[in-house]
Amino acid sequence: MKRNKKTFYTLLYIVGFICFWLMPLQASGSIKLDGKRLSAKDGLSCNTVNDIIQDRDGFIWFGTPNGVSRYDGYQFINFTNLSKNSGQKPHHSISQLINDEKHGLIWGYNPSNILCCFDLETAHFSNFFDKENAALLKNRFKSQNGMWLFSGDFGARYLTYSNGKFHATDYTTKNGKLIGDRQLQIQEDFKHNIWIASDKGLNRITPDGKSHLMLKNQHIITLTTDGNHIAVLTDKGDAFLYDNSGKPVRKSHLPSMVGYVGKSRASFFCQGEWYIFTQEETFAMNLKTGIFHKPAIQIPNAMSKTFLKSYEFLYDKKGNAYLFSKKGNLFRKFHLLDDKAYINGRDKNFVAAEDAHGNVYIVSYGNGLFIYNPKEDELQHFSAADKDPLFHSDFLLNIFIDRSGCIWICTGDGVYCCRELKDLYTEHVKIEPNTNREWSNYVRHISNIGNDKLAVSTRANRTYIYDTRTQQRTLERQTDACVYDYAIDPQGKKWISTKGDGIYIDNVRYSKYKKEHYAPGAAFYKTIFDKQGRAWIATWGEGLLITPQTMGQQPRKFEQFLNADGKEAQIHDLLLDRKGRLWVCSNNGILMVNTAEKKITAQKFLRFSDENGKLPVSEINCGIEAHDGKLWFAATGGVLKCSYDEKTRELEYELFDTSKGLTDNNTRSLEEDNYGNIWIGTEEGISRLNAKTNDIRSFQTGRTIFSNNFTENCATKLNDGRLVFGVSDGMIFIQPSRTISMPPAKMKAAITDLAINGISIYEAENEQFLTKALNYTREISLPHDKNSLNIHFSNFDYPHIQNAMYQYYLEGIDKTWRPMTSINHAEFSDLNPGSYTLHIRTRIGSNQWSEETLLHITIYQPWYNTVWAWCIYLLIISGAGVLYYRSWLRNFELNQQIALEKQMSDFRINFFTHISHEFRTPLAIIQSAVE
Repeated sequence: MKRNKKTFYTLLYIVGFICFWLMPLQASGSIKLDGKRLSAKDGLSCNTVNDIIQDRDGFIWFGTPNGVSRYDGYQFINFTNLSKNSGQKPHHSISQLINDEKHGLIWGYNPSNILCCFDLETAHFSNFFDKENAALLKNRFKSQNGMWLFSGDFGARYLTYSNGKFHATDYTTKNGKLIGDRQLQIQEDFKHNIWIASDKGLNRITPDGKSHLMLKNQHIITLTTDGNHIAVLTDKGDAFLYDNSGKPVRKSHLPSMVGYVGKSRASFFCQGEWYIFTQEETFAMNLKTGIFHKPAIQIPNAMSKTFLKSYEFLYDKKGNAYLFSKKGNLFRKFHLLDDKAYINGRDKNFVAAEDAHGNVYIVSYGNGLFIYNPKEDELQHFSAADKDPLFHSDFLLNIFIDRSGCIWICTGDGVYCCRELKDLYTEHVKIEPNTNREWSNYVRHISNIGNDKLAVSTRANRTYIYDTRTQQRTLERQTDACVYDYAIDPQGKKWISTKGDGIYIDNVRYSKYKKEHYAPGAAFYKTIFDKQGRAWIATWGEGLLITPQTMGQQPRKFEQFLNADGKEAQIHDLLLDRKGRLWVCSNNGILMVNTAEKKITAQKFLRFSDENGKLPVSEINCGIEAHDGKLWFAATGGVLKCSYDEKTRELEYELFDTSKGLTDNNTRSLEEDNYGNIWIGTEEGISRLNAKTNDIRSFQTGRTIFSNNFTENCATKLNDGRLVFGVSDGMIFIQPSRTISMPPAKMKAAITDLAINGISIYEAENEQFLTKALNYTREISLPHDKNSLNIHFSNFDYPHIQNAMYQYYLEGIDKTWRPMTSINHAEFSDLNPGSYTLHIRTRIGSNQWSEETLLHITIYQPWYNTVWAWCIYLLIISGAGVLYYRSWLRNFELNQQIALEKQMSDFRINFFTHISHEFRTPLAIIQSAVE
């Protein structure tokens, strides 16, 4: 009975295996990807990318042959000097990156088996591996609490990290902590016990660091754990099963009649079985009974080098890849590679990654990307040979899916940042899919003519009727000039406007070159009909024309307006709102007239332009009226949201441009979806604007320039709610959704780089100012001549990084938040000495902002303007004053003495002069008397 049951399950496995083997690869398009390539021209240190990880802060790290590169969604910071020891031989190449989120470390492993370690907080490489600890490693294993290294020099070394320093504990045969130090294998269970197998036995190291001998004199060739159980297999076929407390659960033996395990490169637990894959055969042991058998699934020479959350992933050297579900009964085999040169050219033929929805992404070296969707049981294939390829080469090296769901694909030609298009469901339709002529698919105009049909004109001067249900195209007419408008009046007559060949009214051509059927102009852009039956016609260069409703075959007469001003006479579009007001979109702003007026005169037109200060832009490309009565105008310079005030006769407006999240300022076309969102076609993609919250999301509808170059005034809405836009290589059908995914609520902006006088703080010239990584830095002090700053930031929302919006202000200069912007850096030039605080936040939803990020900046005074300098100046001035005073006092005293001596001298002279005079006068009298 048991034998029959076992035979039944074996046959069931075989039948399921054969059925899936015969199942063809599917490409139903259930998962749509969009991506961009990043390479050395974008700042990547090397085009060849070997490995990718995301650190705990959100940065993406790339391991390359020229060091490691850190990416924040906007720019790269490259680290090529991986050692602090200038005397050590540099090792730039990084083949593997290991992320230690708990301790904030990035481990790099190079092809020469040398390790390096980057501290995220200090933003420096550790010098632990520079000298005596530099060794050629045989293997490495990151456990929950540290890193395990294997080497012929020290056996097994356990490294822990705290307070910026490494602490090493060696486990070797010499110190008795290890039974053997050759052919080491290591695993960790859920209780954080470390199991080390060798050619001599098995050790279990508990979290307290104590080593327990579990097996000795046993050459272990396979060590496996699922976290709860640990299984080992020896070269003699003995199997031992333990629980994660170290207690033996079962001992068994692989009978020689079942087979022999010489070398195993993959083993795992699955559905109560322990699978062991060898070079020739596959064996399985029942965990309950301990009985070995050969399962129906035989995978010779299977290899496992990828860890997935929900699956075991294997591949062989025949181009096959295998998926085993860890919880269910799912088993799938995929034949992904045929070329033996590709299979034998690289040991790691496939690398897999799993997203949050359980989809498995498999990159191959030679055949591109595969995505397995387990819910739909579909396998999609993306190749460089696709019509619209996601990447340029099928030789893919690695794959990684970050926390935001962005898919990173490594190649030898750069890295591809891809995202699943969940928010935008589009279909690209070419009018003439079988031709390579550029203008044959350049859609210039689309009109919804009813019955699910579109009138579509191309630059090749052809007009088609396109059935949106059957996708059939019918050529209606070939003209001598491009059709810019296709309108049908209330009587069912067709009005076909061309640029250069006049306007066709009910198949009668009117032009300025026709005498009998004369109309001012030859270039006609738009025709619209009012309630009075009049037709309003926009021309290019001849202004606005009005022609009344006519009966019979009488030639039409046209009344001409707005033809005096050259720019004003160049009209792009006409819009008739619900109240009968006609809005004229011209090269000189917007003009308005009420069509309810029986007599239209030039004086009745109101003008709104940048020349009279009533608009911020001049060239208006098209306009629409939303369901709430708001007017939207696409302009060269952004999009205007307008409302007209009947009392003041003024047009109130709000401008949306790239600073508010628009993908490009050259806006071309507009349409409103059924949810009230405004879709804006530009020269660089399309943007969706939520009219209630003003939240803007931008998208790329294709991977070519042409599929993102939207045509002027070329959009319409179908009855089923789909939007249709014209682009340079066809039509884009968009199925809008009510909601679009928003950034995580806990997201915040992080400072990623600081350029001081134009040089990054991570460069050697400014590295002295960096004590911690910028995203860990709360304050920074700079000298007075380092006062021109360019501060970069990012919110790390990689799938929507082009839609990221920021606000900031610098306390000390700004009094309030600066306007919202999509620019991810803030520039401040020639800051005066003093203290400043930078406040940064990012938008996380409709009118919601993240927590603020703060950076305190101190610009020191120049040395000659410091307190000590002024104290010295005061001392010098005081000393000079004292010296001056003393000198002045000496001079004063000397002058006083000289003046006194002079006075005494003068007194003496005067005294003796007077005495001499007094004596001389009597003597003269006596002498005269004697004579």
